[in-house]
Amino acid sequence: MAFLLVRSESDVGTVVKCGKRVNVHLVPKGGGHSFGKFSYGDSDSIVVDLRKLNSLMINKAEMTAMLGSGWLVGPLAWTLWKDAKAFTGVGICPTVGISGIGTGGGHGFFHRQIGLVTDSILEMNIVTADGQLRIVNNETHSDLYWALRGGVASNFGIVTKFVFKVYQAPPTVFYKKLTFSTNQFLPVFKTWQRIVKTAPRTVTFYMAARMRTGTIELAMADSSGTGLNSEKTEKKFPKPISVFYKAFSYLEFILFAAKNHSGAEVTNETKLEVPSDLGKINRNSMVPVSYQSKSFYAPKRLGPDQLRRYGEVFKSMPTINVTFGYESYGGAINDLAVNETGFVHRGSTLYLATLSYVNPNPNNSTQNVIADRKIQEYFDSTKSIFNHTESYQNYVDPELTNYLYRYFGTNLQRLIQVKRKYDPENFFHVEQSIPTRMGKSF
Repeated sequence: MAFLLVRSESDVGTVVKCGKRVNVHLVPKGGGHSFGKFSYGDSDSIVVDLRKLNSLMINKAEMTAMLGSGWLVGPLAWTLWKDAKAFTGVGICPTVGISGIGTGGGHGFFHRQIGLVTDSILEMNIVTADGQLRIVNNETHSDLYWALRGGVASNFGIVTKFVFKVYQAPPTVFYKKLTFSTNQFLPVFKTWQRIVKTAPRTVTFYMAARMRTGTIELAMADSSGTGLNSEKTEKKFPKPISVFYKAFSYLEFILFAAKNHSGAEVTNETKLEVPSDLGKINRNSMVPVSYQSKSFYAPKRLGPDQLRRYGEVFKSMPTINVTFGYESYGGAINDLAVNETGFVHRGSTLYLATLSYVNPNPNNSTQNVIADRKIQEYFDSTKSIFNHTESYQNYVDPELTNYLYRYFGTNLQRLIQVKRKYDPENFFHVEQSIPTRMGKSF
């Protein structure tokens, strides 16, 4: 294995041509957050490090930003606000790379208002398997532009530059967190699945049930400017144990979310005390952990019998460090049809459900084995309860069967056609990547 630090688009083109000539597998690396460690390569590959592709030009008149693919979302959020009081979809965890989150979907606390991160991409530069630098947009290489918005860039080449639509940052974000006991799970979950379908698009919800602490945290972010939407929503839930409420400026909220909702802790050397600290974030700013996760999309609300069965599954989970996560969809995500981009999880999707396990001690193999078994049992049991058939491609699951259909659904056949056109020899590949032909193994 080797690492190459590229500094320009021409560097990327040269690396691809050389790699192809000597038949060496290339793996692009942005933030390095692949759950399956797919961006870390293997003993027979070269990792192409994109961190130096960090140019940025903001067009305030057209409300666009042209940026290199090496940006991490924390520094990007800070710089867009500092230079133009603007924002675009950047997710939550500040050390995530914009290329991975952007081309695989990407959600955060504003996706119901402005859409997924991928929905704001207007144009990309990409080096394809022939070593050519291509500009892709709705008019030029439009098939590749379609595929890259949801089909994950590393399937098709190495993206070097983006043009994003940016938006005026909201002056205020009203944040409210309701904390419940896990003993209240069923009535809380029943209300959750009802409100996510009809809530205003200025409100986004994240819910996490933590078995180790015995608590459920429901977070609401309201960018309407009034905060009334979150107040109305609170009244629909059972009485919480506690309520936290605060009105943040936009950048204060991004900082708060990074510290409290990213699922990781900052290192002792990293400071996240004031918004400008976001601009100093790098890949090593978060403590590495052993992480296991499975995801599925809920296509509809559960009926009484399904709710009862799901409650039984919830109660069966031991008090290890596992978290049931729920991320609301709808709103602006559904402004695009399921086949309008490579991202298929739209339309009837109510929310994304996850079950994850974080082991602060990766050497504790016993805990890992127990968690892995319980997470798989949970995933298998929910198939008959939810009738789910889709999973989130940015939460890649190395153990997932039928993975390509779950990640890409009805868009898979078209994605394979685009892959075959631009990478006919399957030069860009990792485990679970899009193939050039349909097969039976996925």
